[in-house]
Amino acid sequence: MHTFKTFLLNEIKDSKRNRAEVITAYGLTDHAPEHVAQERAKDIIDNFTKVEPLIDLSYDYFQVPNGKKYNPKDIFSWARVSADQGHDKLEALQNLEAMIANLKRSKEKKTQAKLSEKDYDVLHDSKIATLYRPKSEAASCKLGASTKWCTSATGGTNQFDSYTAQGIVLFYAIEKATQAKYAVAMYPDGQTMQVFDAEDNRIEWHEWEDIAAQLGIPTDIAFYAKHGPQPIDILKKRVNEARSLMSGQTKRDPYEPQANWELLGDVLKSVETIFKGKDPEQLAALEKYRRDKGMPDEVFLMDVSEAASLEYFLDREYNPVGSHNWSNAQFQEEIVRHINRLATITKQVNGEDWQQEDVEDMDDLTNKVAGPTDGDERRNVFHQMRVYISRHMKDKWPEIEKALINLWVTNHEATEIKVQGGYSELTDHPFDSTHEWLGVVMDYKNGEWPELEETLHKRIKTVLHKDALNDNLINGLVSMGLSYNRIANNKRGRDVIDHRAYVPESKEHLKRYADGEWDMDGPPLTQRAEMERRWKKSNSGGMDELIDKL
Repeated sequence: MHTFKTFLLNEIKDSKRNRAEVITAYGLTDHAPEHVAQERAKDIIDNFTKVEPLIDLSYDYFQVPNGKKYNPKDIFSWARVSADQGHDKLEALQNLEAMIANLKRSKEKKTQAKLSEKDYDVLHDSKIATLYRPKSEAASCKLGASTKWCTSATGGTNQFDSYTAQGIVLFYAIEKATQAKYAVAMYPDGQTMQVFDAEDNRIEWHEWEDIAAQLGIPTDIAFYAKHGPQPIDILKKRVNEARSLMSGQTKRDPYEPQANWELLGDVLKSVETIFKGKDPEQLAALEKYRRDKGMPDEVFLMDVSEAASLEYFLDREYNPVGSHNWSNAQFQEEIVRHINRLATITKQVNGEDWQQEDVEDMDDLTNKVAGPTDGDERRNVFHQMRVYISRHMKDKWPEIEKALINLWVTNHEATEIKVQGGYSELTDHPFDSTHEWLGVVMDYKNGEWPELEETLHKRIKTVLHKDALNDNLINGLVSMGLSYNRIANNKRGRDVIDHRAYVPESKEHLKRYADGEWDMDGPPLTQRAEMERRWKKSNSGGMDELIDKL
């Protein structure tokens, strides 16, 4: 039973009087102003009160040579010891705060130890070994003690939380008699497995199967998979991480920053895992996630030009018709917005007051609108886009038609763009970076795009009516004419020898246009059609002569 005096010593509370006594005993105002001393006294009283129950009366906290005893549960004992030893108050204060800090660390370790005992699952227990699944860093350290695993490190950086964040699940097998330990790592797909011994040496799976059989531990991958996180949970975690980093809510690691393509690629991998697994519950959970939260659609919408975003929206399995109309509408709007934004920036750069950052933005958007840099990949993406337009939009997309025409006119007029390498080639080749888009639109319009034809004719009249002809503008008209006529004739199914020039595609055509002789007899033949006809006529004539000689 505590005496009243002992109670007062042990249960010191934060009060004006007690603060004043602590300030005096430990000289807190000797090196700090009054208001700072008051705050420090309050912290000392609060911290001492929290750790006081942990003080062990049998332990000598003071280690005084003369054997004099002091009560460690008395907050003023450290001041008395220093006074008796002839030391200053600052040393007394440092000793008291060091004792408090040590007890706090001890308390945290004990709390952590208690948590670790509960924070793992026993998945299998044979006569020879036990298989655990640690669920916290503390549990990983406890179970993996005496190994070289980075997930059990206590003296350096521990990677347990990092692995968990990546969706990697760890299992520890411990032999009872020898305490030999093995770590099994299962990757997010639930199929990729890695095994390590206590020295962190890699063990092949077939070798592990032999070891596990001797330990009485399961080796069936399905056994491990059912104890890992569900694919839908991994998807949600990756979606949240991507959204947080891409929005700027969380700062990216300056030393190892994850690019958007990496973040979105990981999200897409999770989607692929769910569909490959063909688990009805997981597929239903994904459908619900999409319906209720709009995810993962919204995170892909944050950068629709990335390959993962395009693949997600254009894939008929991931994004079936009618599955999420809102996100598909946003996907379409984002693509149109990119094209309109590119036209706006191009206009800004086209002049004497251009800024380098605008040029960089123009280049970046040009690449985004153009699609993948790899030719085969680009053709595949635009083939999927063509199918998407047919299935989701019933071959009608007037917004992108208007945006593309506006961009091409802007490109053709961009005669003043100056960059480090010289003049821009936009005027000479207005379709260049968007040629695939021209093909897609012409395909769903069956080779007839009257609005574009009308625009091209207007451009021709505008250029030809200028006082001085600009070679770049002329080249641009020829380039657009060649591209348009070729695609239009192919989509309309015309034979090569009958290809028509719906718009001028050569300087000769432009001269006829200027002279008013362009379409007196309807669209003339293209240059290629004329060449084909001359070649056939030449070959035919040669054959007739050969027959006559026979």
